[in-house]
Formats: sequence, structure tokens, C-alpha cells
Amino acid sequence: MDNLVEIPTPANQRIKRAEHRLGMLRELEAMTLRIMPTVGGDAPDGVSAGLKGRDPARAFARLSRSLRQTQALAAKVETEIAALKQPFRPVELDEVSWDDVSVKPLNHAVALNSKQDSDL
Repeated sequence: MDNLVEIPTPANQRIKRAEHRLGMLRELEAMTLRIMPTVGGDAPDGVSAGLKGRDPARAFARLSRSLRQTQALAAKVETEIAALKQPFRPVELDEVSWDDVSVKPLNHAVALNSKQDSDL
């Protein structure tokens, strides 16, 4: 049983790509958290030189916005991974609430047909 090989399926490949994206987002989050203290003036030598003459409040606002967006995107990717790992379960027709199903008409197809009719 130790010699099991994972068969590459589209779902497995999507999970691996999503996990890779999540890893990159976590790295970006860690980098942002390392940079944020430098904005308040506690920057180590070399980093503070690049911040001279910059508005620290504006820089902090941009970094915190970036951090929030990164964390929100990471949460979406985590949800995607969880959904991909859910086993497929067929749904019985009696489980479907037909009141929740909405059908939208294809207005563009009707308009296309009516235009073709007017050209005749």
C-alpha cells in the first residue's frame, strides 16, 4: 500500500494549482507583514532611506489595503480548494426544490431571429 501513485485527474490538478496560489498568497501576506513596521519609522538601515520624504500614513494605508485584499483572495482560494475536495454526490430529482430554479429567456436569440426576419 506504500507504493500508491496519485493519478492525475483534472480535479487533482486544479487542487494542486489552487494550493500553489494559496502558498503564494501566504508568502505575499508574510512579506507585507514584515514591511508594515518599517512604515512607522522603525525601519532598519537601508529600508528607511527608501522611505524618506514619503507620507507614512499613506504608505500604511496602501499596505493594509494590500494585506486585506490578499487575505480575502486567500479565503476565496481556500473555499475553492474545499469545494474541489468534496466528493461528488449525484442528486436525486426529489431533492431539488423547483421553486429555487429560475429559467432566463434567451433574449439575444429572439432579437437575432427577429432581425434576420426583418432583413428578409
